[in-house]
Amino acid sequence: MNELEPLIKSKNSLEEIPVKNRSLQFQNLYMHTCSLIFTKCNHNIIYDYIDIDVEKSKQICYCDICYLTIDADFICNFLLFNLDSELKEIWKLHVGNFSYPLKNIYKQNNTVKLSIISDNNKISTFDFNPEDFIGCSVYQRVVILN
Repeated sequence: MNELEPLIKSKNSLEEIPVKNRSLQFQNLYMHTCSLIFTKCNHNIIYDYIDIDVEKSKQICYCDICYLTIDADFICNFLLFNLDSELKEIWKLHVGNFSYPLKNIYKQNNTVKLSIISDNNKISTFDFNPEDFIGCSVYQRVVILN
C-alpha cells in the first residue's frame, strides 16, 4: 500500500467534523494532510460543472484519484500553509532558470495572483490558473513552479 491511500482516508475522516467546529490545530492537521495529498498524488484532472442553483452552474477542477478540488482557495491556502510566514521577507518564486522575490500571494475570482519584485525593482503581479501549481514544490521560503 502506498502513502496516498491512507492520507485520502484520513482526509475523508477529518472532513466529518463540520468546518465551524474545527479548532486551529485541527485546521492545521487538515491542511497538512491535504498538502501531502496534493504533493504526492499523480493527479488526473477532471473539469466538471456543479449546480449552484436551478439556473446557474459553476465549473470546477478536481482530481479523480485523490478528489482534491484544485481551485484558487486551495492553492493559496496550500502555498501560505507551506511557506514560513516568519521568512516572508525572503520568500522566492523560482520559474525555470529565473528567481524572483515573492511579495504576496492572493486570489481573485478563481485566479491565483503572485506579486514579485521584477528586475527593475518594480512590483509586478502575475495571474495563474490553480492547475498551474500541480507538480509545484514549496520549501519554507521558496515556491518552485515547473
